[in-house]
Amino acid sequence: MNENNQLILKHILESPASLSANPDHEIFTKLQDGYHACMNETLLASIGSKPLLDVLMQLDGIYPTELTSKSSKQDDSLTKAIEFLMGVGVAGPVSIGVGPDDRNPDTNIVFVGAPDSFGLPSKEYYERAEMVISYKETISTVLEALLKEAEPGLLSYMFANDKETTILSKELVDSLVAFEKSMADAAPDPEDAADVTKSYNPRTLEETEAYNPAISVKQVLHTFASGYVPAKIIVGSPEYLKALSKILKSSSRETIKTFLVWKVVQSWASAVEDPAVQPSLRFKNKLQGKAPDVKQERWRTCVGTVGNDLGMSTYSPISARD
Repeated sequence: MNENNQLILKHILESPASLSANPDHEIFTKLQDGYHACMNETLLASIGSKPLLDVLMQLDGIYPTELTSKSSKQDDSLTKAIEFLMGVGVAGPVSIGVGPDDRNPDTNIVFVGAPDSFGLPSKEYYERAEMVISYKETISTVLEALLKEAEPGLLSYMFANDKETTILSKELVDSLVAFEKSMADAAPDPEDAADVTKSYNPRTLEETEAYNPAISVKQVLHTFASGYVPAKIIVGSPEYLKALSKILKSSSRETIKTFLVWKVVQSWASAVEDPAVQPSLRFKNKLQGKAPDVKQERWRTCVGTVGNDLGMSTYSPISARD
């Protein structure tokens, strides 16, 4: 059914506009424009990694590695960084979103909890030495290549402190993966996260805020829904939020920032046509048991892109959720 659905949508998106007398013509035209833009691989290759580097430059300014004495007294830079990531569709160390209340499906409610993954697909992967080594090599290779294309000075703290300034610090990559592992270990197992009897934990906004002061849920809500004060929030795992607070306190700003940077790269690498990000895509294929350089047909990628970005939810609920 999914295959037939994709083929039908491909045919529709590649057909001449046939809704000229229909009020939906403008919507259909936008869908086609999005599809054809995605199919223009030549143009995307000429643009390269610039859009991704622009996002990293903004993040670099939002979450500095060093704070002034004035800013350190009321440091909300991590919360602002989380808000920025949410705005560009990237998951951070905590998931904040809105969805149907499991016990009252006609009502939407705010959820706070652990993200689905932190870098590797599950916590078990961090126990596989060979996989972790390959993962670290991928991180180093991709970030080094991207930063060579960036403006001088962008994320310069990542480089090894020696004569060769284009080599990413091994210690920093090690600390990044250790940071991810510590959060993955603290997160609930998938079966517990999917168990409503364990993940449905109503809390007030003040109670939720107290679990992890470094990431202010109150400020996030104010940014995205100014004036809204929820009667309750569903906290997926209070234990995770408590553990995350300790993990953040014991981690350097460089490590936390590198995690945020890497999450941006991981999230958007598949949308960039640039050799710099190819190791990330090859590693993803390795995780999925595919040949390193295999790529699905471009039209399939673009039907999915239109479905996710422009709301063609009839395409595939699974793909939209992923």
